[in-house]
Amino acid sequence: MNVLRNTLQKFAECFFVINFAENRHKKPIYN
Repeated sequence: MNVLRNTLQKFAECFFVINFAENRHKKPIYN
């Protein structure tokens, strides 16, 4: 079950990283 847990954690990390990157690209940054 440890392998499944590690895979799930890696998937979650990748998902959050991709989601964060997409949000940064979608929202324009005003200085």
